[in-house]
Amino acid sequence: MKQKIIIIAAFLLIIGSWDAMPPTGRFAESPLQGNHRGLPLLTAAIAHANTTDLPDFNVTTMENEAVGPSNLPPSDGRWLLIYVSRDRSSNDIIALLSEMEKERRAQSSKLKVSERAIIIVQGKIGDAKMLLNKYPLLSQFKWYADANSEALKNLTIKGAPVLFGIETIGARGEGTAALNRIIWRMDGLKRDKGEMKRIIENWIERQ
Repeated sequence: MKQKIIIIAAFLLIIGSWDAMPPTGRFAESPLQGNHRGLPLLTAAIAHANTTDLPDFNVTTMENEAVGPSNLPPSDGRWLLIYVSRDRSSNDIIALLSEMEKERRAQSSKLKVSERAIIIVQGKIGDAKMLLNKYPLLSQFKWYADANSEALKNLTIKGAPVLFGIETIGARGEGTAALNRIIWRMDGLKRDKGEMKRIIENWIERQ
């Protein structure tokens, strides 16, 4: 009897998580076939069940101003927190963002990632500015430095890069504190560039 209850509860969790799951959760173009086809759905449901509030930490703007989580969201709704470092491991995701911004400008695309994403660099302001100078197309993004490693520790980051899908609930600037929820996270980002691009686009488009 207890096993039946557990199975039913797991099934309801999967169904209830369908609309809020990470952008890779549905896998309309799933690379998994056969008996493994349902695995992404189950994984996504588990990820949604483990959603948490964005923890408290301070990072520094390029103007050397300390800000906390309540000042980080670039907009209401769904957005991305991209945590990177200066080493080679973060080159791919930063280069991809730069490439997407270049495509947007060339094609006059309405999808503006910079309005739905922030970049936090592990290190001092000088480290963040060095990356920004290397990728000038990303100047419209909000950049922050994690000089004291508060974000690194409180977000339990073992190594950069990490991509967080976050949703801000509640109006900001109207006397009501917004709730920032981490819906999903991806560590390492060892994925195909085309797949990473779709993940980013799908999340920020689903408002």
